[in-house]
Amino acid sequence: MASVLEFDVLEFENQPTPAAFRRAMGANGVAKISGLLSAQTLADLQTVVDGSYAAIDGRIAHGEPIDEELAGDFRLWNGINNKLVGPLVAAYAPELAPQWSSLLSVIESSFARLLGPSWRLCPEVSWFRRHNDEAKFVAWHIDADAAAAGGYGITSINMWLPLTSVGDAAPSLEFLPGSHRVMRDIPALEGSARYRSEDWVRTTIPGRTWTPAAAPGDAILFDQFTLHRTQIADFADASRLSCELRVVVPLTIRRRAVRKAKAVTRRIRTTFSRGGLG
Repeated sequence: MASVLEFDVLEFENQPTPAAFRRAMGANGVAKISGLLSAQTLADLQTVVDGSYAAIDGRIAHGEPIDEELAGDFRLWNGINNKLVGPLVAAYAPELAPQWSSLLSVIESSFARLLGPSWRLCPEVSWFRRHNDEAKFVAWHIDADAAAAGGYGITSINMWLPLTSVGDAAPSLEFLPGSHRVMRDIPALEGSARYRSEDWVRTTIPGRTWTPAAAPGDAILFDQFTLHRTQIADFADASRLSCELRVVVPLTIRRRAVRKAKAVTRRIRTTFSRGGLG
């Protein structure tokens, strides 16, 4: 195992030991692992992603309806929620269904080798993403606000897998390393608010940012509280295909009940504080 310290972020050239990965994530909230996916896993993932988009594009081209839940993410930012991929390929590309089922297990296992068997892939908050232009670029945010993974797990890590080379020819992600240690203690955004302004970020958490270059097969993993955004640069072609696969430590039934009760209490408190009691 070899690693390079770059902008205070550990970049691993090979799969790190669990201890090294934990240190990197604890200190920086983000780490890149080159070549985490095998050539076969990468090829299978590319085939399923391409097939999923082809199925949707084909139905749209022929004026045929698509599932409303699927259509929402697709219209908003060309996203495909992973919990809908199984039904999608089963209906329109059944030859891909076994590949997708196998991929879920392989990817989950690759992460379990880093942090242990208690972590699970969470399709409900995982997506395929197809950026076509700069209009779909995303501002500074944390997944705890924008992806709502907290309802599914005690903690969450995003395994971001580019399917096109990023950093030079196409936009990567820009991170603020170490920001997770601050953002954990900052109240969550409410309502439809999901993003933080450049001024807020620079004033609240000053520091150097890091924009990793990555190729298909590489993985960039980051904590749900790590600030990040789409890389801002002049690209001749801003299109990019990627997967954002979130892994969580699942909530037990008791923890789900406690979390739900706390959420209801927060809503009641917020309603009374805004509307008043008199």
